[in-house]
Amino acid sequence: MTDTIHPLVAAPAGRSLPTDSGPKVVNLQRLDREGIPVPPTLFLPPEAYFAFVRHNGFTERVRAMAEADMDGLRWEEIWDASLALRNMFLRGKIPDSIAVSLLDAVRTHLGNAPLAVRSCSRNEDSGLSHAGMHETELNVHGRDEILRAVRIVWASLWSDRAMLYRKEMTLRADASGMGVILQPMIPGRASGVMFTKDPTDESRLVIEAVSGLARDVVDDAVESERTLLARSTGEVVGRKSPGPQVVDNGLAAKLFRIARKVEEIFSTAQDVEWTMGEKGLVILQSRPITTLSERGDESGWDKSDKRPWYLSLTRSHENLLHLRERIESAILPEMQEDSRRMKALDLEALSPEELKRELTTRKQRLDHWRDVYWRELIPFAHTVRQFGMLYNDAVTPDDPFEFTTLLSGQHLLAVERNALLEDMAELVRHDPKLAAELRGGRLPESGPYSDRLEAFMETFGDLACSTSWCDEGPWGIIRLTLDAVPQHPRPGATMRSEDMEQRFLNAFSNERREFAASVLELARTGYRLRDDDNIHLGRIQARFNEALERARALGLELPETEPEAKKAMPKGLAWHERKAASDESPGLTGWPAASGIARGPARVVMGPNDLFSFRKGEVLVCDALDPNMTFVAPMACAVVERRGGMLVHGAIIAREYGIPCVTGIPEATSRIRTGQWLMVDGFRGLVTMEDATPRHDETARNVLGKELQPCGRRPMTGFFRHGTCRTGPQDSGSHVVCARMTKDFLEFTRSRGNDLISPAPQHGFPGLVPGDTWCLCALRWEEAREVGLAPPVLLECTHEAATRHVSLEDLHAHAEKPGTALD
Repeated sequence: MTDTIHPLVAAPAGRSLPTDSGPKVVNLQRLDREGIPVPPTLFLPPEAYFAFVRHNGFTERVRAMAEADMDGLRWEEIWDASLALRNMFLRGKIPDSIAVSLLDAVRTHLGNAPLAVRSCSRNEDSGLSHAGMHETELNVHGRDEILRAVRIVWASLWSDRAMLYRKEMTLRADASGMGVILQPMIPGRASGVMFTKDPTDESRLVIEAVSGLARDVVDDAVESERTLLARSTGEVVGRKSPGPQVVDNGLAAKLFRIARKVEEIFSTAQDVEWTMGEKGLVILQSRPITTLSERGDESGWDKSDKRPWYLSLTRSHENLLHLRERIESAILPEMQEDSRRMKALDLEALSPEELKRELTTRKQRLDHWRDVYWRELIPFAHTVRQFGMLYNDAVTPDDPFEFTTLLSGQHLLAVERNALLEDMAELVRHDPKLAAELRGGRLPESGPYSDRLEAFMETFGDLACSTSWCDEGPWGIIRLTLDAVPQHPRPGATMRSEDMEQRFLNAFSNERREFAASVLELARTGYRLRDDDNIHLGRIQARFNEALERARALGLELPETEPEAKKAMPKGLAWHERKAASDESPGLTGWPAASGIARGPARVVMGPNDLFSFRKGEVLVCDALDPNMTFVAPMACAVVERRGGMLVHGAIIAREYGIPCVTGIPEATSRIRTGQWLMVDGFRGLVTMEDATPRHDETARNVLGKELQPCGRRPMTGFFRHGTCRTGPQDSGSHVVCARMTKDFLEFTRSRGNDLISPAPQHGFPGLVPGDTWCLCALRWEEAREVGLAPPVLLECTHEAATRHVSLEDLHAHAEKPGTALD
């Protein structure tokens, strides 16, 4: 495939480009032929992209992405779909014929210089300005990095940003390809972009410049200098610089002359990327000036087209660092102070007119904070996107969402609140008299429980009743504490996280490792605030609702207003590679948002009564899990959401508690019924609807002659993955000994060819660590005993069938204290 590598500026410069080449490379060739200085350039045409897709069997996956219904998707779902495909491309192999030809051409025409690897799709830089839609990789060195950068650029054809403008870009799986431009990096003392016609004043030309790379201007990574020139004369008519001057009058004059010539060549105003190198001025690319959306209100929003807002979510690392400082030092403290001020006001002491004014004020504050939420808090979630892409680029994991493991374990407000609920439930469990009083509707006037409840309602009262599901008052919370709350996440998660973090950081050079650590630390903050900011906003909403309910109680004449958060949840559809399940199908498919397998009766939550009726061990099924609803999460064995995405709140809280979660199932709340038994597979994103009654062996006994107890659900163990060591004719290995893993045993069994340490996501197996409980093959346990490495046995969880292979005396000799199996 040597003929598919096209050198533009390096000889032979006059070679014709393929007919499906994108405008970006066509424009570069035209500039070169007209005498405009451009870098030496190689072009890998779309033919190579199609060969790569066919070679790796990606055709159907790409088609599914191209044909996905984007209209109802939330931003989390769009990004999740794009990230999964991007990771798939990173793990793909470029055919040898293409890789060899490309690397030979780079060596021949570009030498060993670090490279810029740029996208060049068919419709890029034509008609609609696609700046930032696709990827550009800079400072690319060496064989492996070049091939990796090419795969990243190819994958960016289906980036989340590009998918939003799929119709305008006419993206089609069978016809849309991605070319790749390769150029040597040009160290510049000054770089930037130039608009040959100022979009806000057609009499001017605009130059945006920085010291360094033009990419810093495009990405808004640093504050740039702005120089305004008169289009008629080239005279400098304005300049705003944050520091030392970058573009002097001499450079401004050169840029003006280039601008006039480039505009003459293309017969339209141009957006020109340039750099001033050692050998003079070089034009990196040129595209027509257009706008993505000319509509919008006075604040820049477009009520019918939110895509420009979505594009604004992509921020540079420096921008995100500044945004974190503003959120933590100003936005959140001000939200908290607003809520405290409103809460301290006695609404019952206000006259009707005063109450009306207060209601108006609270509505204005709510609208203000909602605007801040969308403009500044939601964009901060890009910290997670930034880290996810960096992690996958460095590690190329089997699971494209493995990176979320490194984000769990943050100090979420929801987890702090749930811990207080668990503390109250603990008091009830150990005090039968207190439990009886509470079940009878009597709340003790004093004592530890009353004190904790008062403290809870003072601190978290707004949160416990959801954003405005406050009709239950404290009794909704009391009812929850009458049920047992499960334990916190299983031991070992921290150990896995530490190992993963080290592997991630080790993937970078010493020079880049500090940046990688900063990206991770920033993402952890963004992950925490992704959940916490909703809770802070919920407090403001609750204050407004209190005033509204008070006004209604007094019979005041008010505009027709429904309390916030009692409105319908936002719609969202999941992106799947399959048709929607039929009404007869027992299986539902969505996004695997939190790993694990669990089984239990469904509780479909559609309103407050459903929420406060939740019981331990149920599967929480809902339209969308608001952060203020997550107080039931510790009692759930799994979470299923109609809405999709790895960053929805149900997924975040499920990962914190180590319970499986599947999101993005359109039929979740319509097909599933409360009480129906579900098998939730958080590894593969599958939810199986079973019979109304559980299918399990009611007569299963342990080696003590009593009812068999669960061995472990985090991770889900057992031959049938139901959490117990039940057995049957299919279980030829007799997985009946419930044992707690030790480091020595895990290393021993791996040495025997049975690796229980390494994750196997394709089989729904997360890998074990010391402290996990697991149903072992009886003969494997016996083999370890014979060499003195048998792990401790949980007798009440070990099936009586174990005695067919192992003596009861040996099991007792290695018994762990009863009652310590993981729930």
